[in-house]
Amino acid sequence: AEGRTLREEIASRLSGFSFPPASVETLEYELERIRNLFTDDDVTRFSPALEEAVIASLTDPAYGFDPYQKIRFRSSTNVEDSEHFSGAGLYDSYSGCLADDLDDDGSGPCHCDPTESKERGVFRAIRRVFASFYNKNAYLERLRHGLAEDQVGMAILVHHSFPDEIELANGVAILEYGTYGSTIEFVTQAGAVSVANPEPGLIPEEVSASTSSDSDFEIGRASCRESV
Repeated sequence: AEGRTLREEIASRLSGFSFPPASVETLEYELERIRNLFTDDDVTRFSPALEEAVIASLTDPAYGFDPYQKIRFRSSTNVEDSEHFSGAGLYDSYSGCLADDLDDDGSGPCHCDPTESKERGVFRAIRRVFASFYNKNAYLERLRHGLAEDQVGMAILVHHSFPDEIELANGVAILEYGTYGSTIEFVTQAGAVSVANPEPGLIPEEVSASTSSDSDFEIGRASCRESV
C-alpha cells in the first residue's frame, strides 16, 4: 500500500491507539483493515522464492505430508503461555490443501474435500493464521500489557489436520523441572471431548510421569473413570 512495507503500514494504522482505546469501534475497523492486508492477495503477496521454499518444505518426504490430506497451520507467538499472558483463544488456526496449490489452476473443488466448491490452498491458510495476530482481543491484550508491537511476532506450527470426527484423543501435558528430577502431568480425554470444559459426567484421565536424579522413571495414574 503506497509503497510501504506491510510492517510500516500496520505501524502507521495503529500508531494512535493506547489502552484503553478511546473508541473500540474505530480500533475494530482498523484491525479488520489490517487483517484484510494479510488475506487479500491483490494487496500483498508471497515472493516467488518464499512460495518455492514453503512448497519445498511441505513436499519434503522427511515430513510425510500427504498433499491430498488437509494440513493444519497453527499460531505460535512469543506473547503467550507466560505467567501473566496465557494467550489462549486469542489467535486462530486454519487448514489448507497442498494439492490445491500444486494443480496450477485456481478453480475448485478442493482436492482434499470435494464438498468445498472452491480451492482451499495452504497459502490461503497461512495468510489467515498470520492475520489472526491482529484479532481484536489479541491486540487489546498486547495493548493492555504495554507490549511493543515491534518486539512481538508469530511463527506457524504445521501438522496434518485431525478434525473431531477422526480424533482419537486430546489433552494437555505439563512438564516441570526439579532439582532432583522432572515431573510430567497428562490430562486427557478420549476423542474430541473437551479437557478444559467437558460435558457433565465426562471426567478426564490424569496420568503423571516422573524421573529422579538417578534416572529412575515412574508412571502413576491419578484417575481413570468412565463417564457417569
